[in-house]
Amino acid sequence: MDNLDFNDARIYISTGGGRTRLGNVSGKTQERFTREWRLPTIGFEVDLLGGGLYRTQEMAVTAGEAFDLLIQAGFVRLIPRGR
Repeated sequence: MDNLDFNDARIYISTGGGRTRLGNVSGKTQERFTREWRLPTIGFEVDLLGGGLYRTQEMAVTAGEAFDLLIQAGFVRLIPRGR
């Protein structure tokens, strides 16, 4: 996770109707999270402290797959980049 914004962010993994907290990323910092995931899709929610809540679309995942999440400055948009 790369947070280019000044605000801290709480990161959640979401699928279906539920969500699980992944961790926090302070403003203007990067953080790496590792999580075992057994469902066929994954989505992310970013709750910017002092800002809004942003959700990605759910994406198909396979075992061992990694994702980079870029939080742009200014709360304009959230860009997930799967690898």
